[in-house]
Amino acid sequence: MRNFEQSDYGNDRVPWGKTATASLIADRNRLDYAGQFIWTGVDYIGEPTPWHNQNDTPVKSSYFGIVDTARIPKNDYYLYQSQWLDLDQHPVVHILPHWNWEIHKSYQQAVDKYGDIPVRVYSNAGPVELFLNGKSQGRKTFQEKWTSDGRKYQEGEGSDQLYLEWRLAYQPGELRVVVYDRQGQIVAEDRVVTAGKPAKIGLHAERTQLEPDGQDLLYLYFDVLDKDGNWVPSASNQLHFKIEGPARIVGVDNGRQASRERYQAQSLEQAGQVRVKASARGLEPASFDLLVGEAFDCQPVKNQRLLEIRVDDQAGLQEGASPAIGLYPQTVDNPVNKVGNSEVFWETSGSAHAIIKQGVLHCLSAGDLAIHVIYQGKTYQTHLQVAENTSLGQAVFVRPLRLYTDKGTYPQLPSSVLVDYESGGAKLVKVVWEEISEEDLARFHEFTVSGQLEGLDLEASAQVCVQGICAIESERFWTLVKEAPHLPDRVKLVLSDGRRDTAKVTWDALEPQVYAQVGECVFTGQVVGCKLPATVTIHVTDASVDGEVISNQWTGSNLPLVFASHSESNHPASYLNDKVISRKKSTANTWITKSEQASVGILFGNAGILKPRFVDNLTLYYVENQEYVAVEPSFIDYYIGNEPTLPRTPNHLDKDSALKQEENWRPVSTIRKVSGDKDEELRFEFDKVETYALRLRFENLVNPLALTELQVHAKKLRKCR
Repeated sequence: MRNFEQSDYGNDRVPWGKTATASLIADRNRLDYAGQFIWTGVDYIGEPTPWHNQNDTPVKSSYFGIVDTARIPKNDYYLYQSQWLDLDQHPVVHILPHWNWEIHKSYQQAVDKYGDIPVRVYSNAGPVELFLNGKSQGRKTFQEKWTSDGRKYQEGEGSDQLYLEWRLAYQPGELRVVVYDRQGQIVAEDRVVTAGKPAKIGLHAERTQLEPDGQDLLYLYFDVLDKDGNWVPSASNQLHFKIEGPARIVGVDNGRQASRERYQAQSLEQAGQVRVKASARGLEPASFDLLVGEAFDCQPVKNQRLLEIRVDDQAGLQEGASPAIGLYPQTVDNPVNKVGNSEVFWETSGSAHAIIKQGVLHCLSAGDLAIHVIYQGKTYQTHLQVAENTSLGQAVFVRPLRLYTDKGTYPQLPSSVLVDYESGGAKLVKVVWEEISEEDLARFHEFTVSGQLEGLDLEASAQVCVQGICAIESERFWTLVKEAPHLPDRVKLVLSDGRRDTAKVTWDALEPQVYAQVGECVFTGQVVGCKLPATVTIHVTDASVDGEVISNQWTGSNLPLVFASHSESNHPASYLNDKVISRKKSTANTWITKSEQASVGILFGNAGILKPRFVDNLTLYYVENQEYVAVEPSFIDYYIGNEPTLPRTPNHLDKDSALKQEENWRPVSTIRKVSGDKDEELRFEFDKVETYALRLRFENLVNPLALTELQVHAKKLRKCR
């Protein structure tokens, strides 16, 4: 049901806490109220409530802050603003939820029973008007009310609503909300739009300058956008970040509590220009420039108008030359103040080949040369002509090459190499390489390829290293009978140079008969670009012990959910998985039914998501006294129907519920009663089934039935000694 996510409407909470709305309302009339302590204002790493009881989930942080771990505000952030900020100084309006509902499962979770989506607006003003694709959906106004001591507050249509709400059928496009003052003037507005497919990355920051003290920290925010620049709320692209300049990336975060690709550029103790680049497969990349330290590494320049690129002896520029290059302010008095080399980014293009290092332009071949430099977010450029140089003197050294290639793959040898001359200059000279034989590429080793330089008697050489995967390590995995093993998506490699690495693997289809009975088999897979097979040995065993209780309630989630055909008032079915076992013959925390025919069951979930589980046991905890007697269930059934929906009335199942239809149930096989540790405890074991739900049926009940807990254990592998 929920992919480690919570409702966008702020209506999730822990059993011992309140929602933001409920806490604001509760404190509103308290005369001694001066503010609130919110646990927590900011999500934090650890205590990943409501998934804190599930050790094998990717969830790493809490869910109930008003801003996430990336310091991005959630909807509740704007709820507090609408309640606490003064209208005259800070008019507030915020619309929710997002407006991308093409995914059927997400849409089904958001709509009401009529197929409409609740659209809510937080504001401290009014009236408020909502537009869908330019058409007004009507104006609404908050009700003004006063506390017992005369302070004004506002409510929506109900006393529990601190918002205004419209219910709309979904139409892609734009939702726009406008807030007016009492004179009818627009004071604030907000909008959400239906975004297209992810197309590019957007970067923005709170500032563009860092202090060069090794301590300063800056948050750089990224968005995944469609081609029109609209934020894509459902995007899940994995982004890669690269930084250039005197700063380092301390950590990255996307605010999603279940993301493992997390865990801000921080300055080093030096000044300079920093560029952060963001990229992702299939998206247009983005970059962001910021400055560490002052804008110049000298005194400010008077009358500064422009910056220009200056190259020594640029009129007589020849290949092999290495003149100084820099970015200077162009002023009236033509000063010599130069922008520091660490503050700028140089790029070259054109038919001439050149590189720029440490303020020096190395001209390696003749032709047209375009030079671009980026400084403080602006680009400056110049065009030069590099002439052929015939007076470099004698060629004295050919710079060697070292290339790497895979077995059976011809290396990409360059068409020219760098040659040093006696004058101290260097330039690129064309080269013709000798043929490489197939035998040289057929095994892991190193060999030398020679080449003839154009117009020179010197010989070029390239050391070619044929490398690749020598072996793929085989692994062993154990699984219980009928339970599909979780095979790794990467395997360990041994490379030809002795290094170790990993690679993605695609396993052959795993048929159910492989793990249907005790035994073992060898399973194979393929690694891209490698002819060696990946292998894994799967051991199937029935040696198991009880693991975690998979029927217990989860904080902040409806699943696992206990349902019943009948429940007495004040004794709901939810008492059966609240982790409280009454041992003193008390009916507190007890489900009670007084019907002659009754059923009760458990609907399973994993990490708050509806999911079938493997089960072969259940334990009942009874309350016995003069009124209530322990009775064994007449039948234990497991659910065989399609994926069910959560029942609207779990204490008294609706006749339309899939859990109420008898054709969706089948009795388990080979039931065995096992003596419990206590007289009030009965454990039943049966043949393993995979199912969404278990159900117990009680027939011909003479006395009322009282159960205090229903437990189902997962099974885990028994450790071998």
